[in-house]
Amino acid sequence: MSKKSATPIQILILTLMALALCGTTLFVFLTNRTAERIILNAGSIQEIYTKEEQIKFFIKQVALDVAKENFSNENEFEEKLKAKIQEYAPELEKDPVFSNLISWVKDNNLKVEFKGEKILVKILNFEIYLSKKDSLTSFEKSESLPELQIIHKTNLTIEIEKP
Repeated sequence: MSKKSATPIQILILTLMALALCGTTLFVFLTNRTAERIILNAGSIQEIYTKEEQIKFFIKQVALDVAKENFSNENEFEEKLKAKIQEYAPELEKDPVFSNLISWVKDNNLKVEFKGEKILVKILNFEIYLSKKDSLTSFEKSESLPELQIIHKTNLTIEIEKP
């Protein structure tokens, strides 16, 4: 056999194998219904990131207010920042994410560093919780759906300029 006549057979075999693989995959996908729930949208994840940005914005605004006051070192700035955040506690406790922020600050998870002309505010191992029912669907169409619970753990770093 010459090399030219063998090439179409190789292409034919490769094409048949690819079709067999696609057919088998499609068959398994259509007949296997082991998945019970599907997250329909990425809105829940987006909501987590939105909450994270809201917290960063809040901390930045409070830190900018504290930076206008007189302070001599990192510890003094940190204490003033914690006290200022505690002042907002009654308003913030209505939102579960912000009430979690208040408890994180109380537990000494807020750190301040001076880096040249910048002030870094760090909140270590912060957790944002989200609980939703309407983000799930079920193949069985049952009426009682479990809640989708997301826990997002992050280290928040907020950078501001020294006045």
